[in-house]
Amino acid sequence: MKDRKFVAFIFVFLIALAVAPLSQGRQPADENRPITVMSWNLYLGAPLEPLFQVSSIQEMLLEGTTIWATTQQNDFYERAEAIANQISLKRPDLIGLQEAALWRRQSPGDFITGNYIPNATMVAYDFLQILLDALEDKGLYYDVLAVVVSTHLSAYDTLVRIAQAEELLDGPLDTIQPVILVGDLNSDPALLGPAYNTLISSGFGNTWEEAGTGDGYTGWQHGDLLNPESVLSYRIDHVLYNGDLRILRSDLVGEQQKDRTFSGLWPSDHAGVNTQLMFNTGKGR
Repeated sequence: MKDRKFVAFIFVFLIALAVAPLSQGRQPADENRPITVMSWNLYLGAPLEPLFQVSSIQEMLLEGTTIWATTQQNDFYERAEAIANQISLKRPDLIGLQEAALWRRQSPGDFITGNYIPNATMVAYDFLQILLDALEDKGLYYDVLAVVVSTHLSAYDTLVRIAQAEELLDGPLDTIQPVILVGDLNSDPALLGPAYNTLISSGFGNTWEEAGTGDGYTGWQHGDLLNPESVLSYRIDHVLYNGDLRILRSDLVGEQQKDRTFSGLWPSDHAGVNTQLMFNTGKGR
């Protein structure tokens, strides 16, 4: 489910994660109470596009240095605190995270000697653990349920994005049980995004269309996360569903000025989507 052209980077950085709360007083989801789910692309810390446009090793090293500097500037320890604040307000039962990056470093690197297989072992940033620690500091204990299937569809290739949506439909979404699909689909319904339409035409509904208010824009803030006003202008992060579920409400997180960090960083280049649903009868589609 990865764009082969960028597999080395996506394998390391673009991991889909699901976490569920173990905090005291929270009960397992059942058909008699609402379920709250959240989807949030955490932003791996820097735009990678310049790295894919280099024409020499020297350019690659320069762009890599710039990406690493930007990632450090967009300090995830600081951003994780702001993200944890939003999670503590919403208390979702399930969170789907995209770009929960695991950054490893090595010096000197192997690449200049001709070894192109990533093998660094020194962990510089473990976004998942940093976020879990920030949540624990607030008395919220989440457990990792899965690091398996990515619902971060390709940002670079429309045909790959469609193929990924079809693979989801033929795999984990191929069930008679009610399904809640969260993710950065990189497909905007207002622009007739074909990957989005592939999922909708298969029977999925969009929770924002039913219970959201406003434009629902989730992408993207500037790469340095310091733009003074929000520039979100695309609706590419979604909570979709299939089955006998009732949508109670859907709103955004991390999109307001008050959500920024103490130094002025936006929590991510994406806003997150938070949705509350209930089972109607528990029957599948």
